Amino acid sequence: NFVRRLTVSLLPVLLSLNVNALSDSNASASSNRVAYTLDPNHSYVLWHVNHFGFSHPSGKWLANGTIQYDAKQPAKSSVAVTINVADIVTGIPALDKHLQTDTFFDVAKYPTATFVSDNIKVTGKQSADVMGQLTIHGVTKPITLHMTLN
Repeated sequence: NFVRRLTVSLLPVLLSLNVNALSDSNASASSNRVAYTLDPNHSYVLWHVNHFGFSHPSGKWLANGTIQYDAKQPAKSSVAVTINVADIVTGIPALDKHLQTDTFFDVAKYPTATFVSDNIKVTGKQSADVMGQLTIHGVTKPITLHMTLN
């Protein structure tokens, strides 16, 4: 099934989540957590697929969500992202329409995908593994994102 294979191949795709976030609030005196809202006009998931070894089409999905970031204790941070699968952009309008059909993403039934973190492990001074659940096309799978903290 193409969608199942694509779901598996999307695991590293979220590594390309381009995030531009706006701070919603300053950290309070009792907490170091700062809430950020992803700017849906500038935050997206960039993906690439191997098309039978002949080409490597790419596309992007706009995304929105929140990041709760604790600079002093990054392991206490969290991420929740909604990916607008229905808004796929490949640069080829006919391909966009084809990928939206029930042959691929079935955006009429599954217009969004989600990622919600459930654990964060700091792996270095500026790196962390963010474990969570990715749901796409009605299928939820655990994934780990390797993140850079900056």
